[in-house]
Amino acid sequence: MAGPTTELGNKQLHERHSVMIEGGTIARARVMDQLVIDKMLVEGMLSAGQHRVAEEILSLAVESGFYASAPPLEGSTSSLKGTKVPSKVFSYARKLRPIRRRYGRYGEYLVQEVIVHNWDITNDEVKMKVFLACLSHLDAQSFIKNPIRHLTGRPKKV
Repeated sequence: MAGPTTELGNKQLHERHSVMIEGGTIARARVMDQLVIDKMLVEGMLSAGQHRVAEEILSLAVESGFYASAPPLEGSTSSLKGTKVPSKVFSYARKLRPIRRRYGRYGEYLVQEVIVHNWDITNDEVKMKVFLACLSHLDAQSFIKNPIRHLTGRPKKV
């Protein structure tokens, strides 16, 4: 048997992962290296900005429906009207577009495999170099855009 499970996790969890105990009214365990990108951050392979970009990509993938989930059983109808493509799929594609433009389809593929499918490439120096360059490019892109650019209008041509 695995032993009792509490909010602090069991013995096997602590053996397999890096775990941080969070205090509060009820102490709980937080796994620090559950995903490959988390392990890369803990080991110093990723910067905080690169990790933030990777988390954004993962969040968009989840919201886009990349991972299978059961259909809702309450009040479901078999109406096939309208589109069945989740709207976040387009946001996901837009997020990866700068990688495809600069590093090609291989860079885009590598980022998707590592982040979405949790592919461990830490032992491959060439793949790590491309992966880090792609995340750094996206991190730099996120600071270039002016968040109120739609309010200021385009500069007038003289």
